[in-house]
Amino acid sequence: MIECKVDDSKARVLIQGIEGKAKNMAPAMRKIATELANSVQKNFDDGGRYSAPGSIMGGSKRWADAKRPPTYAGGKLKGKEKGTTLDRSGHLRRSIHEVSDGTSAGLETSMVYARIQNNGGTTKPHEIKARNGRALAFGMEGKQVLVRKVKHPGSKIAAKPYMVIQEEDLDYAKQTIADHLTK
Repeated sequence: MIECKVDDSKARVLIQGIEGKAKNMAPAMRKIATELANSVQKNFDDGGRYSAPGSIMGGSKRWADAKRPPTYAGGKLKGKEKGTTLDRSGHLRRSIHEVSDGTSAGLETSMVYARIQNNGGTTKPHEIKARNGRALAFGMEGKQVLVRKVKHPGSKIAAKPYMVIQEEDLDYAKQTIADHLTK
């Protein structure tokens, strides 16, 4: 009979250490959420980095250039609007913030139009009213028009996926978790 004894005391200590660190994943999740936020900001900087509308995975596709009408000021043509549809004012970009806890990492935004811009879709016809009794101002045939309300016919909005993650983001997340558990 052959008897073999294995000293697993070091392995047990290692497993207990990993177990203890696994109980508090919040620091790793915070790092991952920050990396995701940086990646989405890069999506804005590059004008899109997606694989297909509806996919959360990134890729090499870019958003189509917006066909924006000229803007008017005081009835005079000002010229083309600057920036992409998603980044013209910067509100959507600035609204994206990190969320994380002990078990998850992610991003969110409170902008009501964020989902339709990311996924595409159609809006229903609706009425747009001036706020606080003021008038709506817009250009039509080279002249400034002032009205209290307009009937918007609805819109078809093309998908411009910005909330996508790249392969390197997944690699970073895996490495961050491994580092957290083993260091």
